Parts: sequence; C-alpha cells; structure tokens
Amino acid sequence: MTALALEAIARAKALGYAVPSDLEEAARNGARALVARGGVDPDARAALAWSLALSGAPETSAVSALTRERGLLSVAGLARLILAAQAAGMSSGVPAPLCR
Repeated sequence: MTALALEAIARAKALGYAVPSDLEEAARNGARALVARGGVDPDARAALAWSLALSGAPETSAVSALTRERGLLSVAGLARLILAAQAAGMSSGVPAPLCR
C-alpha cells in the first residue's frame, strides 16, 4: 500500500496538484524503511523502489540488490525494477536484458 500511495503522490505532484511536503516525506520514509527491511517480498520491494524513484528519491542500493535477486521477481516485479533503474539513472548498471 505504501508504494501505491507514494506513486499516487508523485503522479499528483507531476500533474500540478499541491501535495503537502510532510505527506510526501512521510510516504518516502515509510517506503525507505520497508525497502530496507529484511523479509519483505521481492515484488513489494521492487514496487517500493519504483515509487521512490518516481517520487525523485531513488534508492540505488535497493535497485542494485533487486537486480542481484531478479530470479525471485515476477514479471511485474521485473518491470518495476526496470522502471526504477531507469528513473534512478541506473540503466547502464542493470543487466540487459534484465531477465532470469
């Protein structure tokens, strides 16, 4: 849910809606905490990494870790990882093609 909330905040902001900075920062902090926590599903971590990158706060260490663990990701998780890497400016550091 945190990833979806942060993505919605980022998209609303991109469309010109006023987003309280404390709301955006709270969502980013929640996403950072979850993406760094052990035991979180890899697909969920990929969604969190994508939402952080989309919001302008990419977690490159999470993208790198997920790239190493890509065999655990679903197709949707792989897609989010690719989007996160691209948004973070890491496309050259991600194996191409990014597949199992």
